[in-house]
Amino acid sequence: MPMIRRRPSSGEPRFRWYLALALALPLGPSVAQAQPAANPEAPVEPAPVEPAEDATAPTEAAAPLEPAAPAEAALDPAPAATPVAEAPPPAPVAVPAAASPPSAPASEAPADAEAAAEDEDPTHGHILDATGYLLPGRTAELGLFYMGYGITDWLNIGTQPAMWVLGPLFGGRSGNLGVKLGLPITHWVNVGLEVNATWVSFEEDEARTRGVVIPATLGASLNATPNQNYSLAARYIAAEGGNQSSIDAQEVEGAAVTRIFQLIGEARYRFTDGFALYSRGYYQAWEEDLNVDGEADIDDDTSVEVEGEAAAVGARPWAVILGTHLHWGAINLRLGVGYGNYFVPSMSFSVPNKRLFPDLNFYARF
Repeated sequence: MPMIRRRPSSGEPRFRWYLALALALPLGPSVAQAQPAANPEAPVEPAPVEPAEDATAPTEAAAPLEPAAPAEAALDPAPAATPVAEAPPPAPVAVPAAASPPSAPASEAPADAEAAAEDEDPTHGHILDATGYLLPGRTAELGLFYMGYGITDWLNIGTQPAMWVLGPLFGGRSGNLGVKLGLPITHWVNVGLEVNATWVSFEEDEARTRGVVIPATLGASLNATPNQNYSLAARYIAAEGGNQSSIDAQEVEGAAVTRIFQLIGEARYRFTDGFALYSRGYYQAWEEDLNVDGEADIDDDTSVEVEGEAAAVGARPWAVILGTHLHWGAINLRLGVGYGNYFVPSMSFSVPNKRLFPDLNFYARF
């Protein structure tokens, strides 16, 4: 069979070359643009892969026009690459987020203040004498002038240790016992009523001396602020004493009675948790004349009775004290100096002469 050899025309290679060029031009830029958008560092893959397949189809003359649509579709990812413009993620980190931390301490400050106000007991560290404060329930105090225990928040029992020591030092006996009732009207106001009884008895040879002193103190304390405290108290003192003795077969017996009314005030300002200043004042507003009754039996047929009154002469007793209050946890130390009549801490009797005197108190609570 005779073979017919086809001779290629000069127009057919040109047609294939134009077709390949037409397919490469639209797809090449699209691939080149899409790839850098996804990964700028990745190398651009050669675009002729897809055009090569299309170029092998010589019968599809309209094929060059169809890739235009994929070219536009391929160009769409380029705008899609605009998520780079989604810079909003850094925006929240900008000013609003940075401004929020400073506001946190301001919001926590009231909460901390309220917590401190709730945790801080208004009687903690304050002196109990002539104030409205009591020991909290199940709290004990050991001090120079007072030792007591809080049975409940409104009931305390205690004693003044000095009274148990002075009697034996002078050859006698003495003791003291006190009870204090409290009424917390509000968180800032406390009222307390204390009755403190002291008795003494001395015997020497054929003489016996006895006495009883009962101070009753009604005090009120105001916590104006967490750092400022004010107290005012009224104290009524009843004192009675008697003596029985036998001198040279003569029986002598006498008694003395007096009543006293005093006003006591204190102001305290706390600078830190461990340091405060205080001022305290005493004023004896009234006292009853001292009544003395005595009787002496000289012999079986003769007896002598004596009645008399003793009145105070001069200005009424008073005193002013300024000092510091140091507080370390359970330990409290008060150091001050005063001027005026010295008032005995245990029985509140005043010394006649005015002078400078120290004010010292130490106590621990736990």
